Amino acid sequence: MEDSYFVNEAIDYAIKTYMSSKTDPEGEIFNSFLVVIIKALVYIYGELDILNPYRTGNIKGLGGLDSNLKKYGLSDIALEDFKNKVLLYYQNQSNDELARPYFIAIERILADMFAARCHHVLLNNDDVNNFKNLLYTKDNPNIYQKALYDKYTPNSNMVSDYYGYQVFKATHDYILTEYKDNTLQSEAYKIIGYDEATVIRMTPEQIAEVNDKVYNFFGIRSNDLNKKERLASAINYYKKYGKALTSGNGYVDMVLLASVVATILMIIVIVLIIVLR
Repeated sequence: MEDSYFVNEAIDYAIKTYMSSKTDPEGEIFNSFLVVIIKALVYIYGELDILNPYRTGNIKGLGGLDSNLKKYGLSDIALEDFKNKVLLYYQNQSNDELARPYFIAIERILADMFAARCHHVLLNNDDVNNFKNLLYTKDNPNIYQKALYDKYTPNSNMVSDYYGYQVFKATHDYILTEYKDNTLQSEAYKIIGYDEATVIRMTPEQIAEVNDKVYNFFGIRSNDLNKKERLASAINYYKKYGKALTSGNGYVDMVLLASVVATILMIIVIVLIIVLR
């Protein structure tokens, strides 16, 4: 290890202090910023993924700290930035003005790391709130963390807002993609009596049931590979003629439509004959 430090002087100190102060979880040392960084990493990645590389001196190898910190998608650039920011904070912590930007940057990177985990692992509200308590926010109940919040970001929501936004994006990306794939165009739901706001609040299973009702209304087979395209045509027809006249088969639909048109033309001809007699 370069200069006998694990990664760098700051991270080496932080992990070592984390390990030595665990017996006093309410103490000031265990709740100091550099140790809380390690607590946050442990919460995200698991204690073994942080401490085992330290014990074996494995940074770059398989199962080393770098690969463990990147398992949820953290980029090489972000990882190196994180290491450098922790070191720069450590070197400048006695100067509030110099330390402040590094403090904020580290908080944001930790939020990014947790959000990346949210993107890959299903987490509940307790997980999100528990990790938030490891960040330096206005409502943090920890007196030592609150003191540092007041020093670096007084009366500010920058960390909590950034965290909330990143977690929201991570937890809604898949949901919104899945929702988009599973839902039909809003007109379809309106035709059978469902408004879009109601559908959005439904579970995937409930949406599937309503979708079946939509397809049944328009006479489209649920196993039709082109059912969404047929539905679009059926909705256009419905909007013009006010009837769900479709068989789920394009050729048959065309014949049916031709029959309707022929019937209308025949009626017109009969009416004209009667009028002109």
